[in-house]
Amino acid sequence: MTTLIPALPTPVPQSADPLNFAARADAFLAALPGFAAAANAQAAENNAAGNSAALSGAAAQLARDLTLAAIAAGKFDPAANYTAGALAWSPVTGLIYRRLGAGKSAADPGSDTANWLRVAPESQDEIVAALKFALDQAALANYGVRALRQQAQQQGEITIINRGVVSGCAVSKSTTAARNLSLAAGVCFAHGRAWPVAGGDNAASVPANTGAGPVTVYAYLFKDAASLWKLAVTPIGSAVPNGAITIYSLTIPSGSTDASDPNLANVKLTDARRIEAQFPQLLGSPASASPVINTLSANDYSLSFDVAAATGAPCDGRHIVVSSRATNGFTVLLASAADNVALRWRLTKLNN
Repeated sequence: MTTLIPALPTPVPQSADPLNFAARADAFLAALPGFAAAANAQAAENNAAGNSAALSGAAAQLARDLTLAAIAAGKFDPAANYTAGALAWSPVTGLIYRRLGAGKSAADPGSDTANWLRVAPESQDEIVAALKFALDQAALANYGVRALRQQAQQQGEITIINRGVVSGCAVSKSTTAARNLSLAAGVCFAHGRAWPVAGGDNAASVPANTGAGPVTVYAYLFKDAASLWKLAVTPIGSAVPNGAITIYSLTIPSGSTDASDPNLANVKLTDARRIEAQFPQLLGSPASASPVINTLSANDYSLSFDVAAATGAPCDGRHIVVSSRATNGFTVLLASAADNVALRWRLTKLNN
């Protein structure tokens, strides 16, 4: 995450306002070490951002140098040994002075003219002005890096699930047991291969709805411990488990129970099977994914892909097809029989 440079206290100390200079200078200088640390961190980030952020990195480096120079003018300490040329500000006058020769003295620089020379007021104002300029440049640097990372260059990772039905696997309401579903034999596909599915009467039960309104549940195929694909229905309010294949949705009206609707006459079955009759050679409705991106000015960006993992069939960047792109997202299709495809994507638009 981009390091943000904290704001320095305002109003800043001014030589034209000696009454408030001491208190404001204390607060201002106390904030400078954090400012310098943040500027250093941001300068490092800018250097790592590449050639596109070179100007921003130089601005942050300038902010760091100017800040470190200002920190050198600390509050006068009568017990300190100063080198020739050292800067210190007087708690009595609120002005900045330069040490004429190495040594220490208990007298305040404002009255010790033998050892201290007052820095011209315009020079003090220049220090403050330089820091304000550095702060502005650091803000521009931060904006440049943020724009580079959040817009001009974006990246992410998505998982494409590729499962469905090759044939059969139709669901119907049972006529021999209360609130049960029967499953027709067929073939499903998952994990990059086809699997036989045995049919059966009364293969799964439908939950009762005692609530005040209609609910939707899902009939799905799941692979059991023996690697056999079987039918199940989600409980009310639950999602389809990971690894399963959704094949129907069921709308259950309020008050539908074993007593009031044993044959599921009022329950609506909606076919949700994704049928790929020529799997794995041909996919009529390929699996897809639609990542959302930070909004760009136009959709003429470039995309690159890296398949980090996939199950059951060969899959690499050549099997990823961009079917559409917009300024706030894009859609990719999977041209492979593979399942659980972990796809890393990278977007570049340097003219945004």
